[in-house]
Amino acid sequence: MITIITSTYNRSYLISKAIESVLQQTYKDFEYLIIDDGSTDKTRKVVKKYLVDPRIHYVNEGKQEYYTHVRNIGVKRATGRLICFLDDDNWWEPTFLEDHERVHRQKDVAVTYSGRIVHFVDKGVSEKVPLVKYMGTTDALNGVLDVGDLMFKTALVKEVGMFSKEKDMIGYCSDLRLVDAVLEAHPEMKMVLIPKFLHNYRAHSGSMTQRKLADRAKGIFREEEQWKL
Repeated sequence: MITIITSTYNRSYLISKAIESVLQQTYKDFEYLIIDDGSTDKTRKVVKKYLVDPRIHYVNEGKQEYYTHVRNIGVKRATGRLICFLDDDNWWEPTFLEDHERVHRQKDVAVTYSGRIVHFVDKGVSEKVPLVKYMGTTDALNGVLDVGDLMFKTALVKEVGMFSKEKDMIGYCSDLRLVDAVLEAHPEMKMVLIPKFLHNYRAHSGSMTQRKLADRAKGIFREEEQWKL
């Protein structure tokens, strides 16, 4: 079984597309944990209509300090052999789970990742992010990889302490930090690229990436300092 985690906060107007893309997966053996970070809009009402599917579980434990905490709430509850993360404003192609699960049948695979299509909502255009092969370090994947591209063996994620608050005080790049931690702990295992574009990423003014760029422009956030944490 695969555990899927979506962390959400006040995205009642977007989350349905993410949920529908999970329900449309060709691979059906999954549990879907929707972790609400204390939404004050109609998110609960929107999600409630999907709870008739016993694979979907809604958790609201109130506002957390960092969104890494929200994801970790889901990781702690995960019972699947494999685990992946879909942000509430994005969606997957129907074969995302199937294509990743097939590769994870190899015991020496720790992490898989596939390509992403970025949809620039304000511009009305879409672009494919170039596929970059993992070559023993995630340095070349910075700016390429997103958490929604990835699938991990769950036991390995729990073993390394899940998403790190200490190293990702503002949440950015927590996906790469997790990949590094897993592969450093298990150098005998590998990270495998699936050469398909299976993750649809919505670039809009309220997205994490756009907030990051806005922070950088204001001098609030400097990535080189974040990496030193």
